[in-house]
Amino acid sequence: MEAAWQGETDVVVELVKGGANLDLQEKNGDSAVISAVVEYKPATLRELVRAGSDLNLQNQEGLTALMIAARSGRTDITNILLEGEHINLDIQENGTGWSALHFSAERGDWDTTQALLEAGASPHLKDKNGLTAMEIAEVKAEEGEEGRPYDEYREERPQYNYEGVISLLREHCQEEPTATTSHHESSDCGHDSAPPTQHRQLYC
Repeated sequence: MEAAWQGETDVVVELVKGGANLDLQEKNGDSAVISAVVEYKPATLRELVRAGSDLNLQNQEGLTALMIAARSGRTDITNILLEGEHINLDIQENGTGWSALHFSAERGDWDTTQALLEAGASPHLKDKNGLTAMEIAEVKAEEGEEGRPYDEYREERPQYNYEGVISLLREHCQEEPTATTSHHESSDCGHDSAPPTQHRQLYC
């Protein structure tokens, strides 16, 4: 939807009133919601969320709007998406198996990680390498990464803190997984076998 890409909120409102299909996807799989996230159009995104757009659509890269927001360090956009009904917080990207929580943890993004956890994102999910979000953050901390802030559109610098993210995830990891825990989830968020640096490889 070109209006979403351009951030033409008034046009989007009129299209919603006219019954437009908000979930059409471009050739690359981007939906109106994904376009609003990529182009950082929060007002337009909020209207799309309120109108009941499908927030779980994945583009050809396997990314949802929530993953893109988390990967970019845009906590404000993440919070708008979390206002939507029926959003699946635990969809995993096709190639890496990363969820939105993996992306925020890899950045050392405390704000976004907290928002996702409070909304109910599972810290027990494992990626294709068998790593949880907490283990991803531990790898980055071991490498001496300080976090990669993305504040082009932000007036205030968010908190990027691997130690804080690890502590936050560890706290939530102590909670028991639900009865629907799958084979992609760990009961303790990791450390099942090898020490942290022996078997970990990131998709960076």
